[in-house]
Amino acid sequence: MTDSTDAGTRAGTDPDAGTRPLILAITACPTGIAHTYMAAENLTAAAEEAGVRVRVETHGSIGVEGTFTDAELREAAAVVVAADTAVDTARFAGIPLVTTGVDEGIRPPSGGRRPRPAPPRRSSAPAPATRRRRCSPGSRRHRR
Repeated sequence: MTDSTDAGTRAGTDPDAGTRPLILAITACPTGIAHTYMAAENLTAAAEEAGVRVRVETHGSIGVEGTFTDAELREAAAVVVAADTAVDTARFAGIPLVTTGVDEGIRPPSGGRRPRPAPPRRSSAPAPATRRRRCSPGSRRHRR
């Protein structure tokens, strides 16, 4: 899997490279198949939404892909590790580091929750008259 931000960052073709912070992200899961790459895609989308650059290093079933360069490590504003396996973080000394499980990397940034709609506004106008249906005393509606 190639990360869309990978090519631009490495080749130096990102026009906003000097103004947008670089976030490094590592994704990994025990089997290294779907969750690793799903988290990578979601973190990339979240970074675009947040207006930051991201480089994702995946630790999948075929090994490590997209290993960070020394220049990227020097430039990084922060590191996000979304992994359910052990990841050596020694190379990130001095860089703000956030670690979480790979499932958190898969969830949308809002936590998967939709915003709640605003409660209905009550107007001072009287409610429209509704016709009540009358039922006979023997109907099921009156039995409890």
